[in-house]
Amino acid sequence: MPPRSSRARRRRGRASPVARTADCAVSPGSLTPLTNGRILVDWACYKLEGMRRRRVPQFCISHNEGEDWTAPRDLPLKDLTNYSCLRHPILELSPDEWVCPLYDRTVVYNHKQHTVRPFGDGRNHGMVPIVRTQQGTLISGAPEANAPVPVGKPSKQVRGLRSTNGGRSWQPLYAFPYFGVAGYDLNVLDNGWVVLTSIVYGTGRDGEWAYELIVSRDDGKTWDTTNAVTVYSPGRPIKGRGWPRTVQLDNKTLGTLFYDLDANQTGGPGVFFVRTPMSGLNAD
Repeated sequence: MPPRSSRARRRRGRASPVARTADCAVSPGSLTPLTNGRILVDWACYKLEGMRRRRVPQFCISHNEGEDWTAPRDLPLKDLTNYSCLRHPILELSPDEWVCPLYDRTVVYNHKQHTVRPFGDGRNHGMVPIVRTQQGTLISGAPEANAPVPVGKPSKQVRGLRSTNGGRSWQPLYAFPYFGVAGYDLNVLDNGWVVLTSIVYGTGRDGEWAYELIVSRDDGKTWDTTNAVTVYSPGRPIKGRGWPRTVQLDNKTLGTLFYDLDANQTGGPGVFFVRTPMSGLNAD
């Protein structure tokens, strides 16, 4: 069954590049709305030096709603690896300090000083979302207590982490479902709830089979997995790791963006945007 809403269409008018990178291939990143109306876009550049591959995280900022952008700037990281990349929005601790959950390290970048330091207790959360609730609690999508890089041998499973002291210590949630390649998405809603966008993997069947929304109504302490809301379930594997991402559209509606590359679906492969009424997240 195709999504109820139509495929995303290109806006009228001519698109212009945010930044030009002539000396590397680009690894996708994320888009983050910052305070004071700024917009941050980040990505990573693939670099090859002999037999050594590494990725260089870069970013630029717009101060006028995307009309113009600053020149690309590298994150000042040492010992770059092929896993020095982002896929989720940064967490803005202050206008000048951003938590960057890279695959191989979790750091705080100071934009004013152009420096980095370890985040919180120094653990690596992995390439996962980290959000701050309206009460100041931090919630991390980390599936393990300290993420190995690359994936490596599984360590202590925590299925989500929660901190009430700015990341100096964390409590395991044991609440989030299986963590696959495309991971999770976390969103703090205007009413204080926190929504997890997760992927349903087949049991004994390979692939992604559906996308769900799971809500916490108590500042991330508990998660209502019993009443998860299905966003998309075509009755077959979703092709291409759809990377679902959710945003609050207004006080009644959430929207989830993803892609499905199944060539046999009606209309062929595409990018989809599905709207979900927030009323569906209410407890029975």
